[in-house]
Amino acid sequence: MRTNRTGALLAFLVIVLALTIIACDDVSSGSGNYTQAQVKVYGTADTTSRAASGSRFASAEISVGGENVTNRLRSTGQSAETNDTEFSTTVNVAGDTVRYTVSTRTGFVFDEWKIPRSSRAEMKRDYPDSWRQVMAEIASLTDDDSQTIYIRPEYIKYIRPTFDRGVYFDPGTAVDGDGSAARPFSNIDDILEFLGQHRGYDDDDELTIKMRKGIVHSFDISHLLNVSSGWGDDEREIELKIIGGYDDDWNRSERTEFKSFNILPPSGGYPRYVEEIEVELEMRNIEFTTLDYRKLNIEHDGKTELEVEVDLRNCKAKTLTEATGKVVNGLVVENASGNSNVTFVNSNAPYVSGNRYYHSIVREANGAVDGRNNIVVGESTDVNGENHYVATFDEDYKTNDRTLIAKLTQATPLSEEEAEQIGRNWNGDADDLLEEDIVGRERFLYDDDDWGHGHLLKVSYGPYEYLDFDD
Repeated sequence: MRTNRTGALLAFLVIVLALTIIACDDVSSGSGNYTQAQVKVYGTADTTSRAASGSRFASAEISVGGENVTNRLRSTGQSAETNDTEFSTTVNVAGDTVRYTVSTRTGFVFDEWKIPRSSRAEMKRDYPDSWRQVMAEIASLTDDDSQTIYIRPEYIKYIRPTFDRGVYFDPGTAVDGDGSAARPFSNIDDILEFLGQHRGYDDDDELTIKMRKGIVHSFDISHLLNVSSGWGDDEREIELKIIGGYDDDWNRSERTEFKSFNILPPSGGYPRYVEEIEVELEMRNIEFTTLDYRKLNIEHDGKTELEVEVDLRNCKAKTLTEATGKVVNGLVVENASGNSNVTFVNSNAPYVSGNRYYHSIVREANGAVDGRNNIVVGESTDVNGENHYVATFDEDYKTNDRTLIAKLTQATPLSEEEAEQIGRNWNGDADDLLEEDIVGRERFLYDDDDWGHGHLLKVSYGPYEYLDFDD
């Protein structure tokens, strides 16, 4: 009798085990209530494994649907020696939407959620009749750069959280930190010391300083031009990104205000300053109390071979100075008095007779506006109506009014030749002036190689490009 009970128990366990295996097979295949999400990220490989494909991800902790998948992420290319290597894995998740969270490790910052060009083509294949709506839905989820989003699992494969080497900074705290998101730096000198210590990495595409909102009374990075800063002796290439405007949870909020900003060495130079310097600086979500435009896009300073190229995105100047005769790109300007013969591109600026405006918002216009593809705010005249759109526009540069957007997305693209002419007083790459909008979104020119002559292509009036282009 005891033997029969034992046999029955064993038979029961076999059945349970078989059902368990079937259930596991269903989960792993993504059937039932589970969806297999393809997770892809951009960042840096672990130093012990970066020489070959299959390297481990080192920049952050990645959690999808409540599961930490960091240790499963592997590089997808032949090597992982750059700062923007792609890593991927798959994870089975349940539910119509899932929680997707990134948490950076010390020495790294989260930059943004990217939708690469390859994803747009993939979206078009997967959703031929609604791919633009899918892209718009994803963009709305990631618009504030939040480090936690809730997203449909089948959309996860289209986006890439991106990470740079760098530090976090909080101008509103007096607590000494280590530059991590949890304990950000509060002193500019700590940032400069970090940059000097970490310049030796050979995979640095750029170093990023991510800031909370608040007031920075003095931001002076000219000390990086001093030999003692650790950036090299005779030649130096500095690639920095400064992104501000984040709240306590590192969601994008108000712009960070700079009372004083300086990148140039003192008039007498340093005891040992670098003889040849090239600085590439991207600044996002910064408000300058006063912006001296001479400090941006410099070919040389007369004392050393100094080249400075600054790319502004979603930045604002309460007062703009020293911009006479220059091309001002990607800037919201409150007060531009005292400047003349200025060419504003991808900007929001007050009207001044004699200035030129391209893909800008022109405020308080009371005369003919020289330029093309602007949103003119003010009195409508026949001249203002030609190659412009006259409208009431109270925002910095972007509206959510779908009716207005439909009217704004009817501008005729400029040609590459026109872009070159507009950029004649621009020290940067003139092609970039009009091929990107005020936040770096893509905008086509009429004769771009990707399109060629004859396409009935439209773009948006004003500095912000509402259309998404599929190439």
